[in-house]
Amino acid sequence: MERLTIFFWGVMAAAGQVYLLREYLVAAGGNELSIGIFFAAWLTGIAAGAFAAGRVEGRRAAAWLFTFSVLAWVLFPCVVLALRLAPALFGVAAGTRLTVLQSALLSIVSVLPFAAVIGAYFP
Repeated sequence: MERLTIFFWGVMAAAGQVYLLREYLVAAGGNELSIGIFFAAWLTGIAAGAFAAGRVEGRRAAAWLFTFSVLAWVLFPCVVLALRLAPALFGVAAGTRLTVLQSALLSIVSVLPFAAVIGAYFP
């Protein structure tokens, strides 16, 4: 059962990453720099989550994994909504792109926390 859970968590992580990348590229203008910013935040979040989860020991680990599972399912739609509303929140006019600083801020605020939750499952 544990192997199946890990398999489905990995599928969810991969699908979530692809979907969030697509949403982020739409919000940030879709260039190579945006992809680099996205993956920098994603990998930093994965590493931070795995590091934090590696500190939890014993029976508490199972409770934390359940908490992170629920948090991931709640956080994902919030991140998608934040990415879709980002141009309006930053006050970007129609037909223009976010600046590099705005793209980095959007990535840190939206993508990094979700990636940390995903990374917590892989200590």
